[in-house]
Amino acid sequence: LTGGLNNNFTLGGLNLAFVLKYQNNQFFAEGTSGISLGSYNFSNARFKISSSGTPTLEGTLTQPFNIGGLLSNFTLKYQNNALFAEGASSISLGAYSFSSAKFKISSSGAVSLEGGITNNFIISGINTAFTLKYENNELFAESALGISLGNYNFPQARFKISSSGAVSLLGNLTNAFSIAGLNPIQFNLKYENGILYAIAASGINLGNYGFDAARIKIASHGDIVLTGGLNNNFTLGGLNLAFVLKYQNNQFFAEGTSGISLGSYNFPEAKFRISSVGLVSLVGNLVNNFSLPGISSLLPFTLTYNNGVIRATGSRVVSLGNYSFNASFSIDSNGNVTVSGSNTFNISGRSIGFNLHYANGVFSAVGNTNIAVAGVNFSNATVTISSNGTLDASGTASYTYAYACPTWENPLQTCNNTVTATLHYSSLQGFYFTY
Repeated sequence: LTGGLNNNFTLGGLNLAFVLKYQNNQFFAEGTSGISLGSYNFSNARFKISSSGTPTLEGTLTQPFNIGGLLSNFTLKYQNNALFAEGASSISLGAYSFSSAKFKISSSGAVSLEGGITNNFIISGINTAFTLKYENNELFAESALGISLGNYNFPQARFKISSSGAVSLLGNLTNAFSIAGLNPIQFNLKYENGILYAIAASGINLGNYGFDAARIKIASHGDIVLTGGLNNNFTLGGLNLAFVLKYQNNQFFAEGTSGISLGSYNFPEAKFRISSVGLVSLVGNLVNNFSLPGISSLLPFTLTYNNGVIRATGSRVVSLGNYSFNASFSIDSNGNVTVSGSNTFNISGRSIGFNLHYANGVFSAVGNTNIAVAGVNFSNATVTISSNGTLDASGTASYTYAYACPTWENPLQTCNNTVTATLHYSSLQGFYFTY
């Protein structure tokens, strides 16, 4: 061969220099070694054009390149007048593999993805669809919008898997939910140490009872868990009590420790409960028997809480000698015992209403009425029944009586004297007075 043996031809979008050759009884043209697809260079590859005009590739057609953080082997190809390089099938982002996906580098060096670029992976127990992407020289996989933890959805959130296999969250990771009757609470979606969850941004209020350091946590499948400061003290009915925040059967509530004492009177199995809306109630065994001074037998009491007041109440018949009362007993938060009861009795022909009293372990009953004795009216007199049934009366009235005060002039003269009469009672005399 002689003359002009060099020429340039455009193959697959590249303008390449060729040298015409004749060897082994064959004419062909051979390009210079080194084919570059943009910045990706196959330094030992070259084109060859056969005598029939068919271009082929020769030399080292496989070369490793770092694409988006992955070092992959690429094979240079020429098909249908298109020059490109193709990576091997299967692209793995750490442990997350797209088995039929592959890279492709165009003649201009543009990198794209081909093949099966979608796959499903289990992320924190959730089966999630991912799409493999290559953007701005970054290789990653991204899920579709919307991540749901059971029934709790973050519609603008999505997963991202980096080229190294690190999983992270993108998009709007906040949403507000109303859980088990609570007012809506803002939640933040998080993925940490392979665990997906949402955590409340603020504490929990059961009506007016707050657990500021407590947090609601939503697990990956929507299970509700409590975390943080679940203990607090509240004053109820004059008692300072420790409470623990709980979540059971789709209900939030706070429960006090077992054992409520009213002074020395203890209900060991009773406890307070605060509902999700702040309603306070008593649960457990609310009945106990106590011995009270002045009562020979044990008296059953029931613990109650109404309108912010805690007390224990009981009832029984109290007899003062022959005088009986249907008595109601009450123990306040400090252990003070009060008794109430009333009855009406006929005392010496008079119907008198009595109120039961209890002080220092001693029962008595007191009635007040108007009592007339021998024409002397004792207004609002007090009649007392002692613990053994003994009656007594007290009261005073003005009493005027006449007495003989004769003079020489009038030997039959009488005079009047006004004194204070004091009322009494005896079983023999009934009501009488002295002065």
